[in-house]
Amino acid sequence: MSIKSTNLGKGQIYIEISDEQIRGFIAMVEGWREKKFQKIRRHQGAMARKIAEQAKRNAWGNRRSGDLVESITVSQKLNGARHDVVAKEYYGRFLEVGTVKMRARPYLKPALDAHRDEYLDGIKRIVMEAE
Repeated sequence: MSIKSTNLGKGQIYIEISDEQIRGFIAMVEGWREKKFQKIRRHQGAMARKIAEQAKRNAWGNRRSGDLVESITVSQKLNGARHDVVAKEYYGRFLEVGTVKMRARPYLKPALDAHRDEYLDGIKRIVMEAE
């Protein structure tokens, strides 16, 4: 990209960039943005799988049959923009938050908390890295 500049005197300068150069720059930035979105989505998926594995280890202590542990999965939504870590066994929610007759034995939130910094640091690294 070339920039023409002309000194107009009195501390003024005139800078000219062609429309074609501006369009090229915008296209280049758009390409970077899409690549970053793809990297962030891959990072989200990898972290969701890590969180699910941690949740399975956490839930293992609550097991009677192992059904809860086996029901913890990751589902991808919105073209990979969202990843849900879900326990499909109906009683998983009761263990996570408790009931009036049973104290909570959370396994999902502690898994998220254990990987929160790693998740956020990865996003920051991707956003800040040069192309």
